[in-house]
Amino acid sequence: MAVWKWLSGRAALAVSLVCVVVCGLLACSSGRQMTIQDIPVPKQPVFLVQDEKAFFDSFDRALGFSGEFSKPFRRNGDDDGAVDGVWMGQLRRQARSGDAASCYWLGRFLVEDGDGPESVGEGIGWLKRAAAAGDAQAPLYLGLLFSSRTAGSFDPEAARVWLEKAAAQGEPSVQLYLGLLYARGSVFPRDVARARFWVLRSAERGFALASYAAGMLPRYVAGFSDGRFPVAGDLLRAANAGVAGAQYALGQIYQDGEGIAPDYVASLHWTALAAEQGLPEAEFTMARFAELGLVMQRDGEWALMWLDRAAHHGLAQAQFMMGLAYLVGDGVPENVMVAAGWFYRAGLQGQADAQLYLGYMYANGIGVEVNRERAALWLEKARASGDVLASQWLRELETGVPDSQAMMPLFSSRPGTGMARFFSGAVIRG
Repeated sequence: MAVWKWLSGRAALAVSLVCVVVCGLLACSSGRQMTIQDIPVPKQPVFLVQDEKAFFDSFDRALGFSGEFSKPFRRNGDDDGAVDGVWMGQLRRQARSGDAASCYWLGRFLVEDGDGPESVGEGIGWLKRAAAAGDAQAPLYLGLLFSSRTAGSFDPEAARVWLEKAAAQGEPSVQLYLGLLYARGSVFPRDVARARFWVLRSAERGFALASYAAGMLPRYVAGFSDGRFPVAGDLLRAANAGVAGAQYALGQIYQDGEGIAPDYVASLHWTALAAEQGLPEAEFTMARFAELGLVMQRDGEWALMWLDRAAHHGLAQAQFMMGLAYLVGDGVPENVMVAAGWFYRAGLQGQADAQLYLGYMYANGIGVEVNRERAALWLEKARASGDVLASQWLRELETGVPDSQAMMPLFSSRPGTGMARFFSGAVIRG
């Protein structure tokens, strides 16, 4: 019995020693293991610059002309509202009598509520009669109809003719829209001279959004300024009128000294005004100002507040950075599940860094369930944006062998990752 107790004690001691050694080895090795926190984070800009498509799309939303024909004009389920109903019969009689407004509305109903090309063709005929009778809305509607690729009547030359007639009536928003179409070259060929003419005509009528366009278009359209556009002056007029995009652009110009002397206080002033209006790019820049201590005292809480606002307003770059904050616990409680959620939002918008992180997280089960198919999907998206590490990880995912050129392997063997995930249950499904 004594021998048995002696052997049991020795065995327990041996097991304890082995556990200590193994834990020590694991602890030492963990210092050498590369984990998700070692993925290189690109340097973040202070100001975000829109690409050409995003710039023009912002005007489409602001002017409200885009998407005019994405849905039927009216669907009320009332037989009287059908194109052959009693009410429409009355409208037809008024249109035949030469009433311009009746011609216009009959044309619209036929185009948007009618069935098939014949109804659309008849509607266009009534709209042209309305325009000939002096209806002010008809030329714009016809121009939008012919410029729409979704309405089935796309005709660039007809769109140009009718929009020119609409713009000639003097409505500044229509003039700006036409000028932007000439500048963009998406409906009819780019014509810088006509773009300049209509944008300036709109700005001269006091339309602040046109002043903003006049100040910004030289960045996107070669030859637009023609040496005669006081860019900062155009932006200043728009900024003073409350156009958030102009305020943000002016903040960047003062920060970079683009054509004027740098003025960091003025940069902060205009950026803050745009941020207070909820412009997410300006909120992001305010976060960077506070984080880096530019023009203001460095303040991590203030930076996080602005970053969170920009992320909730849909800015992909801010969503990615919020994901990083939750990943490492920078100013917020460390939470890989929340981090994965922010990366997911950013990744859906095409943010390549977020897509790379999501690929790693799905491959290793960090904040999400292990799913190699989804890991491959997100890494493919990141690779399509030119991310080299994503390409290397995809090869590792396919072959099971780490790429010798990769700065870190895809699969992490960090001790405790699986156990922590097992006990916390903190996973995202989807």
